Amino acid sequence: YLSDIVGVVREVGGDLDAYYVSDPNAQLLSAAQRRCLMLLLDRAMEKSAFSPDKDDDMKIDLTRQQLESLLGIECVARCAARYPGAFNVIRLRRCAAHGKHINFHTDVSLLTMQIPLNGDDEYEGGRLTFVNKHGIHRPSRPAGSCTIHNNRIVHGVTELRHGVRYGLFFLLIRGSRQMTGQR
Repeated sequence: YLSDIVGVVREVGGDLDAYYVSDPNAQLLSAAQRRCLMLLLDRAMEKSAFSPDKDDDMKIDLTRQQLESLLGIECVARCAARYPGAFNVIRLRRCAAHGKHINFHTDVSLLTMQIPLNGDDEYEGGRLTFVNKHGIHRPSRPAGSCTIHNNRIVHGVTELRHGVRYGLFFLLIRGSRQMTGQR
């Protein structure tokens, strides 16, 4: 078991000592704020010439100002305060890629904070899974909670069998010019 974990981490260039932070009780967004962002993603998907292959995993980048106009300055400030440092990309994601998974990998983003807009009890599969020297971890991700990880931890997502996963991401990507997260 441990040798399998070591093999996976080495194969994708991860760090066995890397870790993630999970706060299942964060409640960074209210139910109304989460619904607002999910509706935005659903409408964007409907407006695109929907094709199952193209739009089963939709991503929309927002500026900080756009997010503040949707959620309020205080909410975005609360999210920014949770992020350790400055972020430069804000991304919404809607994934309905049934029968698909995300292989174990490390991120291009130097630092990622994910806020699920719907809880992991609202879809089947699609579980965020981290791997490090302590084993395999699938943190509980209720709506409004958060996970934070750097680009050294190996992670993936299990096969999504039913439903839709919605998320809000705060990212630090080297070379990105958005610079939405300046404090």
